Amino acid sequence: MKGTMTNKLPKDFIESDEYCVIEPGLTKFNKEQIITHKELLEHLKDNDLNTIHIIPHMSFKEDKPKPLSIAKKSENDLDVMRDKVRDIIEKCEIDMTELIENYNEKYEDCNDAAYIETADLSNLFVQLDEFIDDHQ
Repeated sequence: MKGTMTNKLPKDFIESDEYCVIEPGLTKFNKEQIITHKELLEHLKDNDLNTIHIIPHMSFKEDKPKPLSIAKKSENDLDVMRDKVRDIIEKCEIDMTELIENYNEKYEDCNDAAYIETADLSNLFVQLDEFIDDHQ
């Protein structure tokens, strides 16, 4: 469909300082993410406006607003941290389960040795995984 794509804003486009992403499509943006006009223009350098659905967003100024770049960096760093924590928890759960199972197998014929039950172990790791979201 050559000729239907344009990287410029139409004349009837409602300009705003910020926009709420309604449908990100295959863009780098997330649904309901607030983006600046500058970010939209940056996106339009390589993409058509039809690749993303947005609506103007009205934001209220705080007494001491955080610069958007710090807020965005904080959000990105939080996502990175969540991923790292999840990887650590997943690895720990696998390793701990394996250690316990190896112990149980080693002493399965010994009546005097303790048997370690692992049925509820996974639930403890779910609680750890939810910790960050529950405490922010």
